[in-house]
Amino acid sequence: MMSTKEDVQKCIDQCNQQAQQLRSMSNSETNAKMKTMLFEAAHHIDLCITECSYITQRP
Repeated sequence: MMSTKEDVQKCIDQCNQQAQQLRSMSNSETNAKMKTMLFEAAHHIDLCITECSYITQRP
């Protein structure tokens, strides 16, 4: 059974993958509005990752 920190780290890893996919989609998007929206979505995931990372760093 995984500890809470391991569960959170697994979620962080999955979120990192999703954010990277959104950035990749943004980079290949030609519609400026869609490009911005995809980039902002990745940024929001990054902010969540930062908050969740706090849990994995606690003793």
